[in-house]
Amino acid sequence: MAIRPITQIMPKQNNIVQFEGKKKNSNQPKTSTTPMVKAVPLAVLIAMSPMTTTASNSQRLEVQNDIEMVESPVVNDIEQARVISQKRFNQIEPGIDLGVDLLNVNGKKQVKFTYIENGKNIDETTDNRFVKYNFTIVSDDGTKKSFKLKSVHSFIKDPYQSALITPKPVIIKKKAVVNYMENLNKQYPQDIKKVEYNRILAPTTGGTLQNNAKGDIMKDALPMENYGKYVGSQDFEGDNGTYTVRYYSTDENDNNAENVTIQREGYPELKVGLLVFHNDYFNKGTDNPTKISYGQITLNGANNSRYNIVDNKLALTLNQVKDILTKEQNAFNNAFAAVSISNDYGTTEKGAVYNID
Repeated sequence: MAIRPITQIMPKQNNIVQFEGKKKNSNQPKTSTTPMVKAVPLAVLIAMSPMTTTASNSQRLEVQNDIEMVESPVVNDIEQARVISQKRFNQIEPGIDLGVDLLNVNGKKQVKFTYIENGKNIDETTDNRFVKYNFTIVSDDGTKKSFKLKSVHSFIKDPYQSALITPKPVIIKKKAVVNYMENLNKQYPQDIKKVEYNRILAPTTGGTLQNNAKGDIMKDALPMENYGKYVGSQDFEGDNGTYTVRYYSTDENDNNAENVTIQREGYPELKVGLLVFHNDYFNKGTDNPTKISYGQITLNGANNSRYNIVDNKLALTLNQVKDILTKEQNAFNNAFAAVSISNDYGTTEKGAVYNID
């Protein structure tokens, strides 16, 4: 409600007030002919007179105002907002353009998205945010490899949907839009929303990533009972530390190796089963794909148990050893295999990863 002051007014002209002094030798004083009208103080009359002097105006007269409560019309904040800048991004999706207005609303920055199809506005929303995913691949020995993804989420409320249901976002991956929203977040971090999701992934024996990790389970792994006849060893540096690589022969020829094992300090000796060289993609098919490349080593223990670690440097070294022993010395008897694969992944709103066939 707004408060509107109403100025106090003087009595109407027909309510005339007369003053008369007491005459000498008269016992009956004259009174006003207008009944029930109170006299107006002289000071008020002087103050309201157009002939009042400056000295008279300097007097402080406290006159109480009447107050009337009136309804104030409701005004949409967006309609009152001041536009700071405007941008248009073409083809954020096939056939859909995006208009982006940076607004100043009551001193705060706000971003309005307008979705445009065939030149017509089909939706708009101010519930937009910059989203960052922090992914960590955790191996079975507890070692970690990290990478990040970025996108923009735009929430459009369906007018027919219950207010209790949170709308699902339109996930925008177009590079120009993502970079623009990231820059706005850096300039106005208090106003432009930023959401971060921290996700844990794990390598699997099948060569893909899964959405949970078992942690450092390899520390308690049981080695195989017999790897064969020991014929030599070397130490190699990996991304996660120093590994001892041992060679074993299971036939009568001690000049070749049928089994190769690795061991890092504090961990059991396990057989190398497979090297997997990944070139995986997130958001493939967009103008903002993210490629992650890494080497995965699958290790075998007792009772057909398998463990997976991510160590690109060690995987490359083992692959080089395999090639040298095979091609130059004919001393590598299919101890382990090496493959290269490429997986395509998508993410849900909160960063859960799924494989795209």
